[in-house]
Amino acid sequence: MKYSICILFFATQLYAAPEMCTMCDIKLKPTWKQLETVTPSVKFGGKLILVGSITFHKKAKEKCAIERMALEWHGKKLNNLQATLYRKLPEKEFLPIEENVLGDSTWNEKKQMLLFDFADHKQTLGPLNIFYVVLTIPLEIESIIKKGHFSLVTKGLPNLFQQYVREHNTDLAMNTVSFLD
Repeated sequence: MKYSICILFFATQLYAAPEMCTMCDIKLKPTWKQLETVTPSVKFGGKLILVGSITFHKKAKEKCAIERMALEWHGKKLNNLQATLYRKLPEKEFLPIEENVLGDSTWNEKKQMLLFDFADHKQTLGPLNIFYVVLTIPLEIESIIKKGHFSLVTKGLPNLFQQYVREHNTDLAMNTVSFLD
């Protein structure tokens, strides 16, 4: 009897493994909202544009954290691009203020990727986490950005979410937004 219980438990665990991605999902919602109400700031090097949100929804009780998040650019090649990742606090409106900043990006020109590194301060994910991507867009590349899109890269995401990204569309496409300037 002891052995049949162990085998049943083991078989249940094997069967549940492919269902892991139903325990989480990621939604990317494109937006195009200029955050400054005045002329683009020379201080920041261009317009500050909220380009979208990334929502991580986790049903599993498994603890997980993001070490690194990368957004791959699909569009005309860019020499440089800067972004800041913000978190949205539950039950509050998004505010692009310092206390909500998770980090600034680095640009990998060769791979055409925005990289957010959380190695020093991993972002632990709860049941619902919303991140906002704000680009600093020099005026001369604004039209290029509007014609391309970003996709979320699996590397650096918790294992729970990697399978989801491989099996689902995780694009943040500015060219599908109907309310562009």
